[in-house]
Amino acid sequence: MKNSERRTLAHKELLDRVREKAKHLQVYRLILIDLVIAGAFIEIKSIEEDAVRQARSALAQLYHYKFVYREQYGDPALLAIFGKEPIAEGNNLSIFLAHCRIASAWWNRSANLFDGTAEAKRIAPWLFK
Repeated sequence: MKNSERRTLAHKELLDRVREKAKHLQVYRLILIDLVIAGAFIEIKSIEEDAVRQARSALAQLYHYKFVYREQYGDPALLAIFGKEPIAEGNNLSIFLAHCRIASAWWNRSANLFDGTAEAKRIAPWLFK
């Protein structure tokens, strides 16, 4: 399997996990945005060895969506959900994203559940049940 195919599959699997957790809520998929759930814009990112690039990409995409859909959604919460904890070169990228007003969550493979920042748990409590 090619790297791009593997990443697409990982993205779809993570997206499906999030949708399953939100099945009791209204879930929207817009042209640009992975998901809009409970008024939050959600960007899904699979991570391999590129956590910095994926965190930067999530930041840019979420703020772009916030700009594009500003008239429809006002000031939505922003949440990046990763395939694993976003750590690179000893840096927890959740802290970087929090400084940019983006909450982050990630799939904890060993525990088979989602984990995340306190802000992510406030924005999307349904994800952690």
